[in-house]
Amino acid sequence: MKTKAWIGWSVALCLVPALARAEDDGALTLRTERAIVFKDGHGLVVKSARGVVAADGTVYTDEVPEAAILGCFWATSKDGATLGMRAGWHETRRVETSQAPCLNVLELLRANVGKTLTLIRGPHGADVEGVIEEVLELPAAAVDVSARPLGDETRTLPFVRQGGELVVVKRGNEGRLVLPVAQIQSLSGAELVTTTERKALVIEREKRLAFTCGAARAGQPVELSLIYFTEGLRWIPTYRVNLDDEAEAVVSLQGELLNEVEDLRDVELSLVVGVPNFRFKGVVSPLALEGTLRGLLQQAAPGLMGQGQLSNAVYTQRAGELRGRSGGPAGDASLAPELAGADGQQDLFVYDVPKFSLPRGSRATVPLWESRVAYRHVYTLDVDVVRNARSGSWAVKGQQASPLQLATNEVWHQIELVNASQVPWTTGAAMVTRGGLPLGQELMTYTSVGGCTLLPITVAVDLRGTYAEEELARQPNALNWSGHSYGRIQKKASFTLANFREQPATLRVRLSLGGRATKVGSNGMSRINDHRPDDWADQGYGAVNNHTDLTWELELPAGGNATLGCEFEFFTY
Repeated sequence: MKTKAWIGWSVALCLVPALARAEDDGALTLRTERAIVFKDGHGLVVKSARGVVAADGTVYTDEVPEAAILGCFWATSKDGATLGMRAGWHETRRVETSQAPCLNVLELLRANVGKTLTLIRGPHGADVEGVIEEVLELPAAAVDVSARPLGDETRTLPFVRQGGELVVVKRGNEGRLVLPVAQIQSLSGAELVTTTERKALVIEREKRLAFTCGAARAGQPVELSLIYFTEGLRWIPTYRVNLDDEAEAVVSLQGELLNEVEDLRDVELSLVVGVPNFRFKGVVSPLALEGTLRGLLQQAAPGLMGQGQLSNAVYTQRAGELRGRSGGPAGDASLAPELAGADGQQDLFVYDVPKFSLPRGSRATVPLWESRVAYRHVYTLDVDVVRNARSGSWAVKGQQASPLQLATNEVWHQIELVNASQVPWTTGAAMVTRGGLPLGQELMTYTSVGGCTLLPITVAVDLRGTYAEEELARQPNALNWSGHSYGRIQKKASFTLANFREQPATLRVRLSLGGRATKVGSNGMSRINDHRPDDWADQGYGAVNNHTDLTWELELPAGGNATLGCEFEFFTY
């Protein structure tokens, strides 16, 4: 019985390498060739695969993407033909043998078969000296593997022998003696071994992705291309704006990279300016065999897909592109040598970085370009009025009800940059420096080639602006709207500006309020638009009123003062 058991184990151990060799037929070798990275934390991975087609006309890989996006997972042959894919689980079993310390008397007896030892019985009888011939037990019982592992995991199932309650000892001329193992308290002897061999069945279950090449190509080499869109790759643009020169600024851009997908080794890296529309980027492809995959059809419902849409902030004078102003001829932009081939693709712009490496879980920065651009200092004053639709009283949006804050508004010092480079400026954090000292950090918004943008630096300490209103007339029951009577209030708005600097300052003033401007002075411009609920503290009552934006731009001399104004009207309930 013992001999048969060991023959069985030998056959099993010999078959495992043979099976492994058979399974290697059709295995692909994958290499990541390119990673296209977007700013929203997603990326497109392009891989090449090489192998030999198996007898059934397929090739396979166990490198299955963890979070490939629905509809963005494709495999093509070298001639561009789309290949069929089949995702599933591949299970392998092997016997694993290891040496370990003996943990009880039974294991000591098994480990010392053929050794001459003294068996100490204590109160159970006299000690016995002899050769341990065998432990009476059956071979290891078949392991129950009915409980299959779930998902991508490994299970280790130890082999357990049956019996082991009796041991046979050969005592020289006295013959053989069978003793209960339970009567043996310890063992001693010069040949005593204290380690044993343990065997276990290891069941490994992992993802496998197979590609159909056709039975006619069995045994032939094949080259494939795999592309998939996945989360875990992101790049963050960051700028440094140096103002050491009074007429030109040095603008530098670098990309901060985050990699949570896989090890990237000598890949072509493409950093994309702009975010394409991937409607199902929140839905994992079934081919990824994601264990926590929830109802794909429910996730694909149009009502749910809007949850991932980006909210684009609207910047006026504090930060934004002035598209109407020409930047003049394009200047020289000193791109890093490896980025000279950057080119625009449709509505996207791409920076290419060849031979880039970054392990998974690592971070890196990549210099993208440096450019000298013209700039000028601009001071801005923005006032957004919020009004009570019943009383007509007003307050400046975002300020507390403090008399000092209502009287004095912040004038921001900004720089207007002209993008005279050869590449657009994407939205990103920008640090402004002069003489090695930081002046501030703000958001640089997207600016196309030839456009202008305002970059806030800090609140100006030597320019002041105050806003005030004066009522001119009040007419009750001036308008009947949907059965309600409204009164008309006419007012005059005025800005008082003061420049305490020793140099003149370019000042831009913007006023946003609910109502209709009737008169604008001092070369101001007004734009009347539809009703905006944000103009009114009690939203809904002021729906009969328009919205008006007014702007002025002027040169305020050193130590000078100026007054700007307009007249407007609105209706109260």
